[in-house]
Amino acid sequence: MSVGRPVEELVREGFRRVLGDVSFKVLEYHFDKLLGMDPAEALLRDPKAFYETLNRFFRAGTDILLETILKIIFRDTYRVNINVKDVLSAIKLGEVNKVYNLLSGSEKLVKL
Repeated sequence: MSVGRPVEELVREGFRRVLGDVSFKVLEYHFDKLLGMDPAEALLRDPKAFYETLNRFFRAGTDILLETILKIIFRDTYRVNINVKDVLSAIKLGEVNKVYNLLSGSEKLVKL
């Protein structure tokens, strides 16, 4: 499975919109140190490690953060209705193919 750059960019944009540029840079730094990749790459290549790493920083707020980011990406920005709970569940279980398939369904969308 090749990781699509557009999907990674959607994820990065969602993180930046929720956390802001500076906080996202800090998060990228820590993900690189811990996993050797940024959060968007980790989400698509190893979703369980992504979730566990994110949980180290946000603890009880991890699910809320991810739900907010997913809603921004797919509902607010691209007007696509996906089941956020399905994506979150797939991330927690480390289902790489399912996460990629759910997220890449919007890979070719353009902003409205």
